Amino acid sequence: MLSENKIMLRRMAFLIILFGLLAVPTVTIGAANGAVWKAEYFGNAYLIGEPSIKRDEQVVNFDWGLASPGSNIPSDNFSARFGTDVYFEAGVYRFSALADDRVRVSVAFQPVIDTFDNPKPGQLLSADVTLPAGVHHLQIDYREETYSAYISFNWARVDGSNAPQLPIVNVSAPLINPNRWTVAYYANPNLSEPFVYKESTDSPSRNFGSGAPNGTMPVDNFSARWESVQPLEGGTYQIRVRADDGVRIYVNGSQVIDEWHGATGQIYTATFTLPRGDHRFTVEFYEAGGFAFVEYNLVRLENSTVGTLYTLPGTNPAPSTISNTPNLPPTGYLITAADTLIVRSGPARSFARIGTIPYEAEANILGRNSSSTWWLVEYNGVVGWVSAQFGRIQPGANINDIPVAG
Repeated sequence: MLSENKIMLRRMAFLIILFGLLAVPTVTIGAANGAVWKAEYFGNAYLIGEPSIKRDEQVVNFDWGLASPGSNIPSDNFSARFGTDVYFEAGVYRFSALADDRVRVSVAFQPVIDTFDNPKPGQLLSADVTLPAGVHHLQIDYREETYSAYISFNWARVDGSNAPQLPIVNVSAPLINPNRWTVAYYANPNLSEPFVYKESTDSPSRNFGSGAPNGTMPVDNFSARWESVQPLEGGTYQIRVRADDGVRIYVNGSQVIDEWHGATGQIYTATFTLPRGDHRFTVEFYEAGGFAFVEYNLVRLENSTVGTLYTLPGTNPAPSTISNTPNLPPTGYLITAADTLIVRSGPARSFARIGTIPYEAEANILGRNSSSTWWLVEYNGVVGWVSAQFGRIQPGANINDIPVAG
């Protein structure tokens, strides 16, 4: 039996390691550039009204679990918007996001990742974007609905054929199609038979601290093997695992991670493609001494190539107008874009897209539809319709003074 002093020393060592890991942020391209995000948190799911919280954030990498960003924000049905301006060298960049529930990433005011109409919680999404040299605006819109809440965002440059592996995400995304796992524990560090006992568990993730798996096992020099068959959709997947000490992972009998050595919580990843069907996953772990834990996660990847987002400065296309829109003078009222506003040729989403209004930009209001759900506006010579849901009309405006135009 361990002495009380030894237990106390181990606990102190664990706290030192834990605080050290929390104090050192994950090195990302965004953090290295010193990007500061202007964050707005809303007590509703629609990014509307006055934000309940405004503050600066150093990274967009949050795992709120079943909680929220602040005491005045509900734990469900809240939303957030993050914006920053970053200088990029000319090149192709891979932007990635993982969220529960919905996320929209806009680069230079153009959406490149958007799950607002098709939520994909727990799926790592990315887009390859060609950018000219210069300062470009990044915006992330996020919506939480129920249960777990997290958002992780990152980017990396793609240099020719040496495309980077998608940035490691640092949130506790749920396992995909999580069938239960069977785990066998061994009273040695080599998985040598016989095992001491077996049990069923939801996940290979477990923090043993300075203790043992149970009262019949040693606190040091033990090992474990988790196994499960998971029904998966066809696609590309990434395993992320962090362990103290050694870890090995197999997919359908093929080894994808081999880190069978002493460690203090390093992160390892493996990316692979699987067809639709049942697939066997095996996670092996051994503990040498000190503290012991395994953090395992599996996410599905989705990538799209967006290409160049907009015309280079100095070559803007000529302004367009709508021939069937009445020639109305400005009303004196302005609308401020609460999101990147899509300008359409008529007052419904079924009409053609003819332009955009950047976030926080202002446009002249010329008219409205009969239900006041769409505004007819003029912005940089483009006349068209925008949804009233995503714009803020100036305070004190009398809607009855705005003519019905469609």
